[in-house]
Formats: sequence, C-alpha cells, structure tokens
Amino acid sequence: MLGVSRAHGLGAFVAEAAGAGDFVTEYVGELVPPAEGHLRGRLYDALGVSYLATASQSTIVDATRVGSRAKFINHSSDLPNLQMKLLSIGGTIRVALFASRDLVVGEEVFFDYGYALDTWEAAGVGESV
Repeated sequence: MLGVSRAHGLGAFVAEAAGAGDFVTEYVGELVPPAEGHLRGRLYDALGVSYLATASQSTIVDATRVGSRAKFINHSSDLPNLQMKLLSIGGTIRVALFASRDLVVGEEVFFDYGYALDTWEAAGVGESV
C-alpha cells in the first residue's frame, strides 16, 4: 500500500506480513544501459523525482514511465529491509525484491538503489547482466 513516507514523498508500506527471504514484489521498469540511465538521472534530479535503480553494472531500471507501485519504494543504503535480486524468466531479466528480514504490516519498505556501487553484482546471479 502507498502512504506518506518518512524518507521522501510517497512510500510503499507492507500490506501483508512477510518473513525473511519472502518475495515481496517486482520492480518493473524499462531496462536501460548506464549511459542512458545517467542522462535520465540528471533530468529527473532537476525535476525532483527519480525512479531509477541500478540492477547490474550494465543495466539500470527506469520505472518512471513503465512501472508499478513498487516504484514508490524509497532508497536506503543504511537500513534496507528489501533485497534486490535479478532473475531470468524465459530469457527476460526481472528485478525481484525479497524481504531481508521479517516485515510487519504497516512498516515502510526500502531497498538500496545501488547508486554508489561501481562493481555491483546481482546476488545469486554471479555475473553482470
């Protein structure tokens, strides 16, 4: 569910309790190369809104135009309670968010957008996508 975030604007909140390791949602968006993602990031920063997340060294997910409610999940590199994992489903890369610990109803969810990671590798994938 969506609500006013303690971090920034709107945020996403737990509607149903989840255990550590449970699938929570998919981060849906356009998959773009880093150069395009950085160009868009500068524009979005100027507008004060950004729905970019670094999925791997070669892929940024832009949920600005194509996305779901998951795009309202805010960033936290200090205390994320969701973990991003890349999955290949029928040859298509999907960005899944899993609970990194037990989550309670009403709790705001966060994940690390990966902005500061030069060598980010998807957990469980073992190579850049």
